[in-house]
Amino acid sequence: AVLLCEVLEHCIDVPAAIAEMHRILRPGGRLIIIDKNKSRLASWPGGIPEWEQWFDCEALAAQLRGQGFDIAAMDADVSYEGRKDGLFFGITAKKK
Repeated sequence: AVLLCEVLEHCIDVPAAIAEMHRILRPGGRLIIIDKNKSRLASWPGGIPEWEQWFDCEALAAQLRGQGFDIAAMDADVSYEGRKDGLFFGITAKKK
């Protein structure tokens, strides 16, 4: 399994990072992502910091599907770091 907690937001080339995770996982291997939810941006003071990128949960799931993953679970408001206010989403994907 590969676990990414607030990692993907710092990747310069997200498709390349996803391709590398796909490469290292065996078939049926799990990819678990917890990251920041772009839909929460409207209420975030100061917007997205310049060193981060936030994601639309559905769009990232589509990108994962397009790069050889099946989506096993998705939560647009995952409880993380003691908060459940829409800031974080979670995706569990399985390599085809």
